[in-house]
Formats: sequence, structure tokens, C-alpha cells
Amino acid sequence: MGALADLLRALRDLHPPDWRLDTLLGEAARRGWRSGVEVDDGETVRHLEVAGIRGVLREETDEQARAQGVEVAALRFTELDGRLQDAVDLLGAPPSVVDGPTLRWYADTVRVEVSGHPLTVRLEPMPWVEDEENRAFEWGGLDSAPYRWRAVRGELLPDRVYLSGAQVADDIGAVLGELPWLFRDLQRAAVTVPTLLGEPTWIIARVADPSAFVQGYFSSSVSAVERRSDGDCASEDSFAPTMQGADRVSSIVRSTLETWRVTDPGELTLTAFARGSDYWFNVLGLGVPVQP
Repeated sequence: MGALADLLRALRDLHPPDWRLDTLLGEAARRGWRSGVEVDDGETVRHLEVAGIRGVLREETDEQARAQGVEVAALRFTELDGRLQDAVDLLGAPPSVVDGPTLRWYADTVRVEVSGHPLTVRLEPMPWVEDEENRAFEWGGLDSAPYRWRAVRGELLPDRVYLSGAQVADDIGAVLGELPWLFRDLQRAAVTVPTLLGEPTWIIARVADPSAFVQGYFSSSVSAVERRSDGDCASEDSFAPTMQGADRVSSIVRSTLETWRVTDPGELTLTAFARGSDYWFNVLGLGVPVQP
């Protein structure tokens, strides 16, 4: 965990006046960080060494950014020791947003993003991040959304930071297709960052008959699901907190929705919250609007 601690301590106060490559390199030189250039498989790669950890500094300006006169550079560090939970402890404050599962700290000028497998720390400029998220939600479908779910502590977001909403599915097939991926993500997050999300909990009900529902939660000890249809007694199932357990839950939800003969996502309501946590879900990637 030492390498991750040193890196995060060095990066958390990095606030360059802009995110051009030359600005970041100037800031790095002022701090005594070493940089260099090498050719990797025909590509010129600029690297930066921070707290003894070598990262890659890339210019990531696309055509839309250039049209707006914006230059974007990002720093990425991979293959670090430590866990996502360590990043939470070391940065000294809970992240503004948890999604994917990815941890994101939003500030006025930068987003610090930490993800796993291998542990990766990425810094991106604001408001470019917001523009990217807006485009992904506006023009893409569920598959191109920047995250499948998002849990937020709104008071941790700077006033000027705006987060996009979710894509809304236009057919039940998209909802059913997303179930396994979403539930795997939530189960993984419940195990990976338990002190943040507590127990991700969700309830799906029918608009026409709210007494019919399927609901469940994920924790570090169990994947659980409960369902009731057409006045029947509720039935419960629980499984190990693994990807296989999450798959069993999604299979039960799928069969329940098929039993209800749902053909349109508008026939469903979705409530989601992080039980035992200060976070609330405002995006859950089933394509059905979330009611916190």
C-alpha cells in the first residue's frame, strides 16, 4: 500500500491552471518530478515519474475538443499495489461519486478517478469530463454510457459540477440484457468498497399493481432476492456474494419480469438506495428512471 499512498499524496493537490501537455510538464518540473519520452510499438509515449511511480502522460484531445479550442491531457498510473478501499482511506475524504465500481473525486478543475484490476489512478480535467459524459448519454445507448450505475454524495460535488442523467431504455429487451452486468457490478462493489456503499438495495415494481415486486440487495456476505406476483406470498432466495450469486439473482428477476408479461420499461418503477450508507443511487443502468 505504500506506493499507492505516496502517489495519492503527491497528486491530490495538483491543480494546474489548465490541462495542456506543456502546462502539466511545467508543473511536474516545478515539483521535481522526472519526465521522459520513449517509442513504444511505433507510438511516442511521454512518461512521468511521481513518488517513484512511473505513469503515462497522454494528449487526449479529440476533434470536438479542438473545435472548442480545448486541449486535454490525462495522467494514468497502473499496476499499483493497494485496493480501492485503501484509496478512500488515503485521500482523506470519501469520493463524490462511486460507479462501475470506480471511485471519483470531483473538484472544480480536476477529476481524480481510481479503478481496479490492476489498480489505476487517472486524472482528467473538468469541465471536459462533463462534456464527454453528456455526449455519451445523449448520443449513445446503454452500451455506450460511461457507467452502468452511479452512487452520489451530492454535498461532496462542487457547485459548478454537473452530472448527466441515465439513458432510458425503449424496450424491455435492453433492460433484461443489462441485468446480469449490472448485478455483477453491484455485487463486486459491495465486496470491494463496503464502507462506502453498505448494501446496494433495489426494488422493481409494476405500475399497474405495486403489490407485485421483485427486490433484493448485495452485501459482502450475501446476494439476496425476494419476489411476489399477483397476490402470492413472497418468496426469498439468497446466494453466496459472488459473480455466480449475482447471476442467480438476475435470472430470478428476469423470469419474474417475463411472468409479469412486461413489454415496456414504462410499466415498471425502480427504487434504489445504498442501505447503511450516505450515498444514493441516481443512475442504475437498467434504463428505467431511479426513484431514490
